[in-house]
Amino acid sequence: MNNTAGSSANVQAIERNGVNYVPLASIVQQLGGTISWDNDAKKANLSVRGRTAEVDLIDQFVTVDGQERTLNSTPFVEEGRLYVTPDFLDELGLTHT
Repeated sequence: MNNTAGSSANVQAIERNGVNYVPLASIVQQLGGTISWDNDAKKANLSVRGRTAEVDLIDQFVTVDGQERTLNSTPFVEEGRLYVTPDFLDELGLTHT
C-alpha cells in the first residue's frame, strides 16, 4: 500500500457506485498524523490530532479512540491507496469539504 504523502492532488475524492471516497493516508499525513498498514490483517492504524483509529477492510467497522463505529460504506484499496468515506473523517473529528 502506498502511504506516501504527496501534493494536495492526492486528496482528491473519487466516486464508486454513487459514493464519494477520499484517500485516507494522504489526508492523515497532510494533517501531520501517522498511518501504518498491516497487510496480513488488512488493517490500517492511524494517529492524527490526538485521535487514534483502526480501519478494518473486512467489514464496515472502524475503531476510533477505542470505540467501535460503523461507516456508511466499506473502505477499500485501489491502486495501493486506502479509501474511506468522508463520514470517517467526521468520526475522527476532522472537518472535510
